[in-house]
Amino acid sequence: MCSFVAGVSTALQIGGEYLGQKAQYKQAQAQLDAQAKAAITQMNFAYQNYEQERTDAFDAAVSEITKTRQNALQLNSAVKAAVNENASGRTANMIVRSVEGDTARAVASVKDNYSRKSNEIDLNEDATFKSTASHIDNLNASAPKMPGRFANFLTSANTILQNTTTVLNQKAAVEASGQKWDWWKGGAKKVSAKTWVGNTPRSVHEKTGAGAGVYKKIKK
Repeated sequence: MCSFVAGVSTALQIGGEYLGQKAQYKQAQAQLDAQAKAAITQMNFAYQNYEQERTDAFDAAVSEITKTRQNALQLNSAVKAAVNENASGRTANMIVRSVEGDTARAVASVKDNYSRKSNEIDLNEDATFKSTASHIDNLNASAPKMPGRFANFLTSANTILQNTTTVLNQKAAVEASGQKWDWWKGGAKKVSAKTWVGNTPRSVHEKTGAGAGVYKKIKK
């Protein structure tokens, strides 16, 4: 680098680029995190709805089984009374067992229906979980990545090269105009000139020795 000021400016530029990348990364990551959180919240709400659906199905099954058994109890009592009056022995037992069998099949059907409903809810929950997990995986895959060390090195090297080229061109232009280059501040170096400061004109003082004065340097 051809001047101290240019070197500091380049360092600040490189640091600013890195901080800008970091800020963009944090902002994008915060947006993705918010989307992932929203997806998980939606999944939890879906789970709550599924479990409420399971509870409702269970309550309905219990109510139907209870009602079936109450009706069966009344029917069995009536059948047994009629059988005792009109039949006996093996025939009576077959009629009673037939009624009890119908009740058992009706209860089993209700249980099977609930079991299928519960399995369906399990499948829906599993599908919701997989869909949410896939969505979050896609978010993570699209998340911005901070440039690696080698990429940052290339970017910094390119910045240094561009700034150095600019300063060298400026230096060449200054020297081509016959001026000296200021390595500290950059640009043309200010030339110091002497000027006479006294109580008589310089020419009079030099010829006659009258008066007094001194030469002082003034930067142009």
